[in-house]
Amino acid sequence: MRTVLVVVLACLILTGAATNARDTVGLRVNPSISLAPATVRVVVTVEPDSKNRELVLEADSGLFFTSSTVQLDGDKAPRTQSFVLKELPAGIYRIAAQVVQRDGNRRLASSEYTVLE
Repeated sequence: MRTVLVVVLACLILTGAATNARDTVGLRVNPSISLAPATVRVVVTVEPDSKNRELVLEADSGLFFTSSTVQLDGDKAPRTQSFVLKELPAGIYRIAAQVVQRDGNRRLASSEYTVLE
């Protein structure tokens, strides 16, 4: 029983760190792994805030880089933004979503993603 409790608590802590409702920006990547050339869907969740001005999505493997920028209309912007990354070559990518606020503050969420050859 104690082992089950420890496992459940560990899962909640790990999951909560990535998807805490108070986080300004969250990131989901689907599918979890792909074959090259890959098409990857990224859903970014942004908590409404009147200071939010821009959302920048980047995918970087060191050998290949792509990015996309979306303007945000503060707390009137949609809570979710979807991106499709097409034709990604093989590599281990750092996919990062960054919210830039009016005062220059930046909020970041990132995930590692693998495209197999």
